Amino acid sequence: MSEQKVRGIPHWGKFRAAATAVETDSGRWGSIFPHAKQMMGATALLIKKAPKFYVPQIGHVISEEDYRLAEEDHINLPYPVIALLSECWVHDLPTNNDTDTKKLRKEMKKLLTDEGVPFNTWKISVFMQREKNANIIGSSTVMDPDTHQWTCIPVSVQIYKTPHPQGGFRYAGSFHGDPATTEILSHDFAKGKEQAILNDFDEDAGCLMALHKLLSIHDATTVKVSVPPKLAKKHAKKHQDTSDYSYHVLKIGGEVWDNPYVMGAGDKGGVRSHLRRGHIRRLEHKNVWVRSAYVHGSVEGFVEKDYQVGELKNNDT
Repeated sequence: MSEQKVRGIPHWGKFRAAATAVETDSGRWGSIFPHAKQMMGATALLIKKAPKFYVPQIGHVISEEDYRLAEEDHINLPYPVIALLSECWVHDLPTNNDTDTKKLRKEMKKLLTDEGVPFNTWKISVFMQREKNANIIGSSTVMDPDTHQWTCIPVSVQIYKTPHPQGGFRYAGSFHGDPATTEILSHDFAKGKEQAILNDFDEDAGCLMALHKLLSIHDATTVKVSVPPKLAKKHAKKHQDTSDYSYHVLKIGGEVWDNPYVMGAGDKGGVRSHLRRGHIRRLEHKNVWVRSAYVHGSVEGFVEKDYQVGELKNNDT
């Protein structure tokens, strides 16, 4: 496994900030929910210590069909515990009908399409799996897009395999019956909001499925993005924290996935010329990677993508 130098701002600071915030907030929750305090303390520790991964937006790579599994297929984590960083959308579209709100709703809706960035904040999911093919337990921590502060509701879900309505199987979630989750859901502020809280984990399950699918591609490898030694030493001295906040990104078909993929489209439905990211294709009993391609658009201009293309070397594993 090789190491990767990322372009732009690396993500190790997100893991560090999330762990610190969850650890701090555990005291506030603990005065009312003792089990929740224990769970948040454990979550903070796992974000610090567990192997970390980052999977960018995959809407143009993973199709609806890719989320469907055969009976013999199972999601298995690359490690018994992982912390997975992903992009997510946390603010619902407004429902008022005044002119300003309609304009805002239109702009926000555009962000959720191929014409813009389909996320507005970050999420770190902690996943645990006791043994191969077993159910997966997950919890998550989200950055508030307005304050940029990380927050965690100390509940966990169990992600398990279930029949898909259109055939095959998929992964779904239900609340895990641990003491912290039971404690939180029994409180007044959670009454009537159980389904909404559970729905928040849909993205976690989706990113987990994406990681599983991408790792199953025959030429997929992982590369490590390490914290520079001087920066790690400075942080350890200042915060008395020697945790390793290095994380892994995927390298598929020579592309290093260390940035979110943004699809660009022009006005009137026309698409500017762009490099189309590769995608998964299933052949018999294995997943293969179809490399990126140049797409000649119908609108003036060229959309530059924020990813690298290079040759896949044998020593990258």
